[in-house]
Amino acid sequence: MNKGYKIYDSKYFSDDYLLEISLSDRQKIIDSIKQKKVDNFLEELEKAGLNPGGDLVGLDLSYADLSNLDLSSCNLYQTNLIGANLTGAKLQGVILEKSQIDETTQIDPKWRLLWELVNLGGENRDLKGVDLSDIEINFYNYNDYDSRVNLTGANLEGANFSNSYLYNFDFTNANLKNANLSGSEHASLYGACLEGADLSDTCFISGDFEDTICINANFSRASFWHEDAHFRNANCRGANFQEATFCLGEMDGADFSYANFSGAKRLYDFFASSELHTKEVNFQNANFTNTDLSGVDFSGIKLINLTGAIFDEANLKEADFSGLNLSNTSFKNANLQRANLEKCNLENADFTGTNLEYANFKGVALSQIRSCEGVIINGNTLVDSEWQEWLKSQ
Repeated sequence: MNKGYKIYDSKYFSDDYLLEISLSDRQKIIDSIKQKKVDNFLEELEKAGLNPGGDLVGLDLSYADLSNLDLSSCNLYQTNLIGANLTGAKLQGVILEKSQIDETTQIDPKWRLLWELVNLGGENRDLKGVDLSDIEINFYNYNDYDSRVNLTGANLEGANFSNSYLYNFDFTNANLKNANLSGSEHASLYGACLEGADLSDTCFISGDFEDTICINANFSRASFWHEDAHFRNANCRGANFQEATFCLGEMDGADFSYANFSGAKRLYDFFASSELHTKEVNFQNANFTNTDLSGVDFSGIKLINLTGAIFDEANLKEADFSGLNLSNTSFKNANLQRANLEKCNLENADFTGTNLEYANFKGVALSQIRSCEGVIINGNTLVDSEWQEWLKSQ
């Protein structure tokens, strides 16, 4: 049962207030309360004139009874918690960095593990199936890059991170296959490092990948079901999105170069919600084989880079590429019926076996195209007059 008192984050209290009661004076009050062995530690702090919302940094809370208290967002940096009873305490958003616990500290297993990860690291640990749901952890100095939960190379297969806030978690080369990040409306992978991580078959009910490093990450068959699953400024170079399912999202400033989207579903939603970008979206050499991108207005994404992209066997019916640089792009056996490629740069592009019925190639130098062998055209395929006979001969 919650005892009804909450230690608020010390950022809400002025430096003048904290100076009024010195560290040593606060420690004397705490020592006195511990000696009384009271039922409600926070209530006694208030009776003694000490606001429980004050900063507890560096204090000795050893053997204090803090069970079932709401310590959410409490700053326990360098605090001594040896022998303390934290059973049932709410610790979401707490700062545990450089705090002290030992085997005599009574704390729920989930938070003991999190204390270990914060203070001892979790590099290369086998944490298969671990439950880290409903967690949130903060650090004393957010601007310090080293202030991260280090899970590099860890085995987190089947781990439960549902409803968790994962900012400043380093998942470099971690195995997150079948991990559960569902229900993370208040959770975030913002700024996390997922380089080389395996997130195949994972369901992202909500996920914030802004500024996330996903280089060579495996998202195959993953599901992105929420419009907040955006990739603003994310680095997804070489990531694998094969057969992944997308929904609405954002990609402003993202790097998807060399990413594999072959067989991905509902990509048209992903692109349709990505106009009016202020930063380049890089899909250079990305693979869109066998995807449905019909009706997508690529030209509306003004800063998109599709050079070298692979659209083999893709459905691009009524797609608009007008004015874009599509050099070295492959459209083998793709459906480009009624597509608009007016004034595109198609240097070294490959249209082998492509359906170009009703497509618009006005303003395009077709001689620069690598191959048009086996293309399907009709009388309504639009090209400049000087290229009409050339196209028919291909």
